[in-house]
Amino acid sequence: MSKTSSARTPGRLAIGLLLFVLGILLFKSTRLSLEVSGSVALALRYLLLDATFLGLVLIFAVAHARSRSRFARLAGLLLLVLAALFYAIHSFVLLELDEYMSLSDLGRYLPEWQMVKGFLGPVSMLVMALLLVAALLHVRLGQRAHRVLMVGSAFLVGIGLAASYQAPADVGRYALIPVGRIAETLMDSQPLSAYAPAQAEHFAQFAPQAAEIPAQKPDIMLLVIESLSSINSFRTSGVQDLLPSFDRLSEQGLLFTHFMANHAASEGGIIALLSGFPPLHYPTATPLMFDEFAAQPAVIHDYRRAGYFVEFLTNADLSFIGLDRYLDGLDIDLARGRDEVAEFQSAPRFVQDAPSDRFLYSEALQRLDQRAEDENPWLLVLATSSTHLPYTHPEGGDDTAEAVWDWAMARLEEFVGGLEQRDFFDNGLLLITGDHRQMRPLTEAETERYGDSARTRVPLLAIGPGLPGGEIDNRLFQQADLLRYLGRINRPGERLTAHPVWVERYNRIYGRVESINRFRVFELKQNELAAYPVRVLGTDLQWLQGRPESYRFIEAGIHAQRSAHQFARNGDAPACGQGLAGGVAVSGKRQGLSVWRLPASNINALRNPEGPPDFVSEIGSGSDDAHSRVLEWYLAFLDVEETGTYWFRSAQGSRLCMSINGHLVLDQLGEMAMQAPVELEQGRHLLDIRFAPGTSSAGMGLQWVEPGLSKWRWRPVPTTRLAPALPRESQQN
Repeated sequence: MSKTSSARTPGRLAIGLLLFVLGILLFKSTRLSLEVSGSVALALRYLLLDATFLGLVLIFAVAHARSRSRFARLAGLLLLVLAALFYAIHSFVLLELDEYMSLSDLGRYLPEWQMVKGFLGPVSMLVMALLLVAALLHVRLGQRAHRVLMVGSAFLVGIGLAASYQAPADVGRYALIPVGRIAETLMDSQPLSAYAPAQAEHFAQFAPQAAEIPAQKPDIMLLVIESLSSINSFRTSGVQDLLPSFDRLSEQGLLFTHFMANHAASEGGIIALLSGFPPLHYPTATPLMFDEFAAQPAVIHDYRRAGYFVEFLTNADLSFIGLDRYLDGLDIDLARGRDEVAEFQSAPRFVQDAPSDRFLYSEALQRLDQRAEDENPWLLVLATSSTHLPYTHPEGGDDTAEAVWDWAMARLEEFVGGLEQRDFFDNGLLLITGDHRQMRPLTEAETERYGDSARTRVPLLAIGPGLPGGEIDNRLFQQADLLRYLGRINRPGERLTAHPVWVERYNRIYGRVESINRFRVFELKQNELAAYPVRVLGTDLQWLQGRPESYRFIEAGIHAQRSAHQFARNGDAPACGQGLAGGVAVSGKRQGLSVWRLPASNINALRNPEGPPDFVSEIGSGSDDAHSRVLEWYLAFLDVEETGTYWFRSAQGSRLCMSINGHLVLDQLGEMAMQAPVELEQGRHLLDIRFAPGTSSAGMGLQWVEPGLSKWRWRPVPTTRLAPALPRESQQN
């Protein structure tokens, strides 16, 4: 009797882990509510966003308790611990950086251990200890209690899905499972094609003009302060007074109150300021922003052509996220960071494993002394790091935002004083701005003050000859136009930026690069900034919520930038022709591709090849001589089993051009691998590929990522998905 009763009694419920997840959820929702609204009024709304995850964990916990296998219970407990750990990491990263980060993305940051461990303070250690204790807490409940919990968990899942789906974008972005954004991605998609040479030639007339450099060619210092935000300055926002030292300093120059960043992270800010373009993704580019924009023309080049010696100096690591590769691509005259300056190497290190800004300013003043007799104009870009998260006081003060910013602004005042002592401002211009707004959740005060442009707001202070002291300039101005229109800033009547652009940060959400093609365009309407969300795939541009009045002009400028960048990256030689209008399948059940060999000079011709094709399993395998002067022309049908976004790329070193259904997708003429997303319906799609043998040692020249994969992995397109094709008879005439 007792044995039968024992067999029917459920095991112990992992109540500790459930309480741990609930505690993280309560902390996350309360913290968000306090930071956004200043009260707990919104806590329930944020809590409901993750009710689905809580319900799923509860379902799994009940299933774990009811399992009779010791191995299954042990495995289930381990999975519950990992789920709780994942949720804790996700929540704290979201709260600290205001950016989503999946667990798989942590691998990108583990090599930067000095930066990562800055976040592993006492609070993090306490949370880990609580997780271990929680894993040991279990309670035995009866069958009826388990049934009640299962019903409750189903209710939590349902209400969480509904809350996440219906939440506004600025609220739903904090959900662990962003149902609304996932649904939008699945239902609202566009086909892709790359820009053709004729399109690029047409849009070139709308390209931005060369930089307007001040006629006097002053020495210029562009000081980029990490996370300097307009909302914290009373003179720029009229709301908060957290930067009194900066406000005092602003009395010496011209303060721009409607200056806007183009991106949410340092790489985007640096690119906008030095390249002179909003960091818009363009066809065939990868999400590696520094690498992609290193290959592009930049406004810095205009200054070098005008005789400026261009220098970049930072106290951070130049190799972090590829900054060194970007600066090399821009051909900066001199770039130095933490490991290139002797004083930095021996100095104490703090946030980002970098010496404090005090050492950076000291080195900048020494460089000014060294160049005192140099007749060539000088452009020095300074990038600070001491105000980066997590806040760490460099000289023993409190590790709080207030203390760190007070210290940083005091060092800034000292630096400006050093410039004055050296008579820099006799013919020198100092520009002080931020790389991006602070990486914190938007507050209610910011939204009230700035509306849809709240995430873009950074101040700009210009001090130098011919600029009035203590005055405020309310003209619209963005980072990408600062060096381009520098000659205009002392002419109040001239327009600076007509339509600022805010580019969404490139994030991977559940295996896909979710926001790589999204940005916002702002337009001033009745003294208020209206925001217009945009989505692009290839040459297709879609206004998601209305269009500004001058949308055609804006679109032309966007296409001019993106098409020019596409061809600057890959070359503009006429190696890629347009794809064929259609094809017919080869009879039989063959798999693979049809291939013909043509003289290399005919790469752009659409003439009918002589003779029947060979049939091969992969690109490059049809060539007898890897170094022959021929072009291989492949034709095949691709069988798509699932409708969705497919990413394609050529293998490293492969020179191939590919169209799908007549739309040019890959225009690989250079040596860099490229990639492009394509929206494909279920069914058959014609691939037309031109391949130059002898250019790749990577095997299969065509790779893809299928939709719905949990990891961002490139794989060769499988032969089983390919069917050889022949040109239609109409194409052979």
